[in-house]
Amino acid sequence: MRKKLAVLIAVITAAMMLFGCGGKDMSGSEYLGKWKATKAEYAGIEVGVDTVFDEFHFTLQDNGKVELNVNGDETTGKWDETENGISIEDEMEFQKLDDNTLTYEVSGVTVHFARD
Repeated sequence: MRKKLAVLIAVITAAMMLFGCGGKDMSGSEYLGKWKATKAEYAGIEVGVDTVFDEFHFTLQDNGKVELNVNGDETTGKWDETENGISIEDEMEFQKLDDNTLTYEVSGVTVHFARD
């Protein structure tokens, strides 16, 4: 499962590097700031996030840019608000669970993020 996640993250990272220009004014967004993976769930079972990722965090900036770090691979890209949360490069959809929690699902694993 880690290999599939690594390949998916590599593809997303490459896309972000190609299209990584920001510029949109997001200064009024409730999502601004640093978000860090705190836990993961697979098949209804909670597992430590470190069993899925070595590290996974991102910072949403007010100019529409995002700095993303997955397993030590850092990249920048664009983010936007969606009806239910946020989207990074139109590839990664994060759902708002509550005011301080976002979730992201990949390969059947739901990763929870909290403000750092």
